[in-house]
Formats: sequence, structure tokens, C-alpha cells
Amino acid sequence: GAEDYDADGVQNLDEQTAGADPRLPDTDDDGLSDAVELSTPGYNPTNALIPLRWRALSLDGDTNAYAVMPRASRFALENWTIEAWIRPAAGTASGRVIYRQAQPNATNYFLGVDATGHPVGQGGIVTLTATNVVPADGSTWTHLAAAYSKDTHVLRLYVNGVLATSTVSAVDPQLNGVGPTIQRIGEGFRCLIDEVHIWETS
Repeated sequence: GAEDYDADGVQNLDEQTAGADPRLPDTDDDGLSDAVELSTPGYNPTNALIPLRWRALSLDGDTNAYAVMPRASRFALENWTIEAWIRPAAGTASGRVIYRQAQPNATNYFLGVDATGHPVGQGGIVTLTATNVVPADGSTWTHLAAAYSKDTHVLRLYVNGVLATSTVSAVDPQLNGVGPTIQRIGEGFRCLIDEVHIWETS
């Protein structure tokens, strides 16, 4: 009981009594050692959500830095809403937030920020650009969303929950093609991205 297998400064018996694993210095793998969590009131070494720590996808802007969405047919959407919270790094103007293309020049949906800091939404051959400018100060979060309805053929772009611009498209976005199908989050964007949602509704 007096041993300390994981050398975290807490005896095995004390870790076992608390429900922690005496073989692991950080039982819940939350970045805080069991010693810290056992000595801090309200913390729990067996629950990674206590204390709650906010996290987001952190990207360095490299062209090879992005998250890949699973290659599943459920992402080929006729009606869609795509949204995310973004926090560009200081001095960073542009990047892709979410996009899916069925083949080169065949965009199903796209949400991003252009080189001048303006939000951009795209469905098929139609592109919308908002007059708003996304703050690139490294500390401000901005919510972006785009939506397309196959029934009305309307593409809409939202910034912080407010409709920024919309238009009617003569052609529906292309869902499938000869490939390669690309479905990525955050490509070429030096930023934090959080709460990405892709909805099968407009």
C-alpha cells in the first residue's frame, strides 16, 4: 500500500481508495496528474471532464494540417447546414473551415474565410461573400454557418447567427462525381475550430 508504482507522488493505497489506477500517473488522461487532482478540492482523477477544460481543434495553417471527415455517403447532402466556431490566429486572414467536393470543381458545400477576412459560403457553382470581416486577433471567436435548400434553391450565409447574404441558385450542388471526394475541416487555416456541425437540413 505504501508503494508508488507510477511515481506520481501518491501511494498506491491512496490511489486505489480514490478509484485511480496506481499504475498510471494520470488515470483519466486529462493532462492533470492524479497527485494534482487528489490534492485539489472538487477535482476527480477518474473523470476527464472534472475539471471541465475547453478544447478545440488547433491548426497551424499548413496545407497538410486538417481534419478528415469519414468517407461516408451521409455527408453527400442535397439539403444542408454547415456551421462552426472559429478563432483565427493573429494576422491570419483566410482558410477553409468545412468543405466537401465530389470531384475537382464540383463543390457540394463550402464554408471559409477569404484572403480579405470575409466569410464565404458556397454550394455548387454559387458563392456568397459576406461584408462582415472576421477578427483575426487571436482571441475573438466568430460563428459561421451556410445553408442550402434543394426545394427553394436558396443558399444562405450567416455570421454570428445573423443572415449576412443569400441568393437563389439555378443549379443544385453536385453530390457525387468521378472523385476524388474530399471532405475536410480546417485546411490551410491557422486557427482554432470548435463545435463543427453538418446538418441534413437547411
